[in-house]
Amino acid sequence: KGDLWIGTLDAGLDRFRAATGGFAHYRSDPKRPDGLGANGVTSIVEDREGRLWFGTFGGGLETIDLETGRFTHFRHDPKDPSSLSGDKVSGLAEAADGRLWVGTMEKGVNLFDPRTGRFVRHEPHPGDAGSLPTGVVHTLFVDAAGGLWVGTHGGLSHLPPDGRSFETFTTKDGLPSDVVYGIRSDHQGRLWLSTNNGLSCFDPRDRQFTSYGVSDGLQSAEFNFGAWHQSPS
Repeated sequence: KGDLWIGTLDAGLDRFRAATGGFAHYRSDPKRPDGLGANGVTSIVEDREGRLWFGTFGGGLETIDLETGRFTHFRHDPKDPSSLSGDKVSGLAEAADGRLWVGTMEKGVNLFDPRTGRFVRHEPHPGDAGSLPTGVVHTLFVDAAGGLWVGTHGGLSHLPPDGRSFETFTTKDGLPSDVVYGIRSDHQGRLWLSTNNGLSCFDPRDRQFTSYGVSDGLQSAEFNFGAWHQSPS
């Protein structure tokens, strides 16, 4: 509809209505169980069916009924292994089959099926090179082939569309920093990564990194969470 949805660090969710030029505000309220679950909104995705999903810091995964303004919550349940692994959600991305990837700041990545309400967890397992290197996930990106790329606090991890194990790239492979905040893809299929030590371009075909720092014109070597943009050009 052309509306703009804005997640804030500690003041909830805002909707800017294109038709009226006015804002609608959504805040967490203990008296409203069907309201926003937490006031830190880290990520927003509109899926192929037009549903809006919100990752919140402490309130888990949320979706909204646009007619009523009521939220449905999906949260961690210690007694249910098919629930969300952790409620501090850091990133969302729609999978190729319409399911939803959900990254967390402490418990890895989840694959969520909106039809069943169930999550499949991908958490780090020490000693298992095929698992995530850390539970701290900063960003998620699904490439044109349907593969999942995960920016973590321990490197760049890739899960192939038909794979069950992750491959992780670190500074040992040429990544300038193991802290990856943002991932975008260009028209050539290369990945652009914002890190704690500059910007890096990764070509999955030859598995080579080309990195850029302050000497190349960057204002600073340190990027941060949630800050990236790709223009139409």
